[in-house]
Amino acid sequence: METQDVYEDSWKEFQLEGSIPEIDFETNDVLFVGMTESNSCPYILDSLKTNIEKSQISITFEPLDDVCTADLSPRNFVIAIDKKLSSKLTSFRIVSEQKEIEVPILVKSIESYG
Repeated sequence: METQDVYEDSWKEFQLEGSIPEIDFETNDVLFVGMTESNSCPYILDSLKTNIEKSQISITFEPLDDVCTADLSPRNFVIAIDKKLSSKLTSFRIVSEQKEIEVPILVKSIESYG
């Protein structure tokens, strides 16, 4: 299966809408991040940083409004990252006002048939 096919399949699996952004897979990898958020307080991206010493990428969100409803809706992020950096990353850190979560980066294996 080609990288582009895996990318398109993942886009559908995460139920993302709209046209799929073009990615140069010779120089970039893609991270798909699935989260949930309140409908009344959507996450707003503040920063995206890599820490090579910790083999980590970190995404930080702006503080949320004071009053949020308790409902949860899915929210997905798709992040293209340079292969020179992505090959060194093993974890993904999500930082918000309420909490910090660290999760491992899982690689979806791509096999070539030919």
